[in-house]
Amino acid sequence: MSTIKIALANNNGTEHILKLYQDWIRKDDRVIENIISMNDADAFEILENMDGLILTGGSDVSQEFYKSEKPNLIGRVDLERDNFEKRLLDIAFKKEMPILGICRGMQFVNTYLGGSLYEDLESYNFKNHRSSDHQIKIVEDSLLFNIANQNIGNINSHHHQAVRNLAEELRASSFSDDGVVESAEWKNYKQKQFMILVQWHPEKMIDDSNPMSKNIRENFINAAEFYSQKINNKK
Repeated sequence: MSTIKIALANNNGTEHILKLYQDWIRKDDRVIENIISMNDADAFEILENMDGLILTGGSDVSQEFYKSEKPNLIGRVDLERDNFEKRLLDIAFKKEMPILGICRGMQFVNTYLGGSLYEDLESYNFKNHRSSDHQIKIVEDSLLFNIANQNIGNINSHHHQAVRNLAEELRASSFSDDGVVESAEWKNYKQKQFMILVQWHPEKMIDDSNPMSKNIRENFINAAEFYSQKINNKK
């Protein structure tokens, strides 16, 4: 059985939060996960040899990365982290490496590609996203639909920001009942590297059989395994 090397970008949170991501990805025994931190002098060299990249949740994205209409609503930011993850994405996109963006990770990829964000959902009259469980409607003929094998999903919700305008290259693959974009992917996902961006937290789901957690992990790791085999075949 081959070993899959997944890069997990350190979100500068507590060890408990980081461990949630570690435990979730390690449920697949093919995986060796590597924590990449801003403090690692060789962080970018490490990523060069990985098979997949996960961007995690955390602080708000700095307004330097998108045109904010209400910057006063932006919460705590970490510009050093933003710049660090920008370089990680530079490498991952150049190498066509599988990418999974979770919560802030989804938001950051969207701004990296030219999209924008709602600085605070409640200020735009979107309610019940900070801490709740709810359903999403999954767009048919999307990568997420193919992964989940269903058009309704049950997710958790722990965020106050969300995608406002999607980057030109992206499409929404699911929505909440009030119209918030809950996931995104490439418009031409069949021709591009594997990338799935989700607003919820699959690593926090108690029911690991939920397709919004289990299927996403499995498909991301399968894509990383395929990527690894392709890279090794070129050597």
